[in-house]
Amino acid sequence: NPSYWWQLYYLWANLEVLNTLRAARGMNTFAFRPHAGETGDPMHLACTYMLCASINHGINLDMQVSLQYLYYLDQVGLSISPLSNNFLFRKIGENPFPKFFRRGMNVTLSTDDPLLFHMSDDALLEEYSVARASFDLSMTDMMELARNSVRQSGFEESFKKKWLGKDYWKGVTFCDEHITHVPLVRAKFRAEHLAIEHMLVHLIAAGKGQKVLEQMKVQFGLARDAHRNVLFDNFDQVPSFPEQGQL
Repeated sequence: NPSYWWQLYYLWANLEVLNTLRAARGMNTFAFRPHAGETGDPMHLACTYMLCASINHGINLDMQVSLQYLYYLDQVGLSISPLSNNFLFRKIGENPFPKFFRRGMNVTLSTDDPLLFHMSDDALLEEYSVARASFDLSMTDMMELARNSVRQSGFEESFKKKWLGKDYWKGVTFCDEHITHVPLVRAKFRAEHLAIEHMLVHLIAAGKGQKVLEQMKVQFGLARDAHRNVLFDNFDQVPSFPEQGQL
């Protein structure tokens, strides 16, 4: 049988041709969003990184740090189903979903074979409920996951503007917190850290990586010392710590 990445390439190539024809006739187009990275060869994830805007699953990225970083930099969507994974490949406590989310990857929750793995009439709500309890997610986290879900989805722009705000596509400062309930400070935090990583990669590619990293280490040390001094200045008596010289 042909390899999975061979199949992926030809599916993508044929969809590109079909979508070009449909777009030329004013018709909607098809998104290529395959299952990948739940199990199997790491090459599956390398292939989907190059061909797809988002994938289903992708939990094996936790064993491929370089690929995980690429998925983060380009914000390739990961739609993960921890309940399905729990029965097939990864128990809930071992699922990398919360790690991916904390790192700022474009992750959301989805269902997978709900007739097999879910117990309620609302399988997606079940995924959100279990994830919140299992991974100690806050309401802000839940809202961000729902926002990511809409951004990854194939819904028409009219629906996305209704659910995310009419200017959502312009950038993070247009995150409508009154509609999405995602605080602007959270959206800006994500965007700023992503921008910093992109700048760092560009500088490394330009041969300035070592110099920049050394300067960043110095500035981090200065900031740490400044923060520590502020804390000390606001104590009448500095409390003791478990280890001598810990500060």
